[in-house]
Amino acid sequence: MDENILNKKDRLIEVLDKGTAMVHLDARSPGVTVPPALKKEAHLRLNLSYNFSPPDLSLNDWGVRCTLSFSGHRFKVSIPWPALFGIASPVTQELWMFP
Repeated sequence: MDENILNKKDRLIEVLDKGTAMVHLDARSPGVTVPPALKKEAHLRLNLSYNFSPPDLSLNDWGVRCTLSFSGHRFKVSIPWPALFGIASPVTQELWMFP
């Protein structure tokens, strides 16, 4: 696995283990699945947590998949690692950016 992807995955797991994580992504990137109204966002921020309902957050070598709520409607989100360029921890107030 690419070292940059491994760094993103490891960092996201670390942040999620402490609580909520905010991911920064380019929703225009290939493979990203978000609600149609957000698909043209160059800098989309989404909150992720192991405690969200339904508890279907998964991270693998491809990227991140989970169901999130947008204006009260659930949507299955998919974020490939190359689309993710930042991870923030609201708990520790830290931010990591990836080229």
